[in-house]
Amino acid sequence: MALTPEKAVTILRGLDFNLYHGKSSGESLLVHSLGVYSLVHAVLPFTQNSDADKEVMRWAALLHDYGKTSANWQKAMRGPHRVSLGDVKYQELRLILTAGIDNHSAGILSSADVDDILFIIEFHHDSGRSASTPARNRMKDVVSECDRAVSQHVISYDLVRALNGIVDTLRYRIFTLELIEHPISPLVIGAFDYVLAETGNFWPLLYSQTSTLFVGNATAELPSVGEVNRFLKDQFGQSKGVLRYDNSNTRIYTEERSFLELAADPDAFLGKPRHSQMGTVRVKGR
Repeated sequence: MALTPEKAVTILRGLDFNLYHGKSSGESLLVHSLGVYSLVHAVLPFTQNSDADKEVMRWAALLHDYGKTSANWQKAMRGPHRVSLGDVKYQELRLILTAGIDNHSAGILSSADVDDILFIIEFHHDSGRSASTPARNRMKDVVSECDRAVSQHVISYDLVRALNGIVDTLRYRIFTLELIEHPISPLVIGAFDYVLAETGNFWPLLYSQTSTLFVGNATAELPSVGEVNRFLKDQFGQSKGVLRYDNSNTRIYTEERSFLELAADPDAFLGKPRHSQMGTVRVKGR
């Protein structure tokens, strides 16, 4: 048995995480916790970690913000939320983890692994605190950086560094695909994601507006820009016209222009009227 996504949702709902705030924005604790768990869970198949260490990270990611269930944090929706040794919440969490391991992770973990999980949860915001072993410290860093990435919606160097510390680098590699901020960037990122996925050698782990975090086979070659450009030209072709800014069915682009040509002229996306077979369209700004 292992802590699968289906089990993760059941556990979070059983703890009423859907009824707690997870962020000052109003995002529920269930949504945030599941997001961190999902990112950690997605990268684990590509790592060299033992089954036990993988399961420790899944549990730590799932319950890393258990301290936010306290009345004080829910009232302020900000500030410290550490679950510390001697705290009532700490003892509650120990019981939850012990029961969870018995019910969902038997054969992989035992009650002896609870201390490792609790350490990661307690210090996931304290990168300066070293664990008793390098392995446990690496697990803490992975959970911490995944939490930060999900919270900030950015793909940072620290996240890549932390994941590189556990990925099987003989077989896989972690990399980001990033574009400069541009009106067409989200569409182009989507095209790169599609073309990379079609190779069967690269898998997305995390998305942001202008970048994607990928894991891929170490020996596989990245598709050329030309392949991505051909895909984009299909989207801009006479038969499609999928890029719309005005919430109508009017096509903005009807002629086949390459992405590189479009990207070289940002003003073409900002407020200029364009003529098409279906009339004049005024392209809205960002």
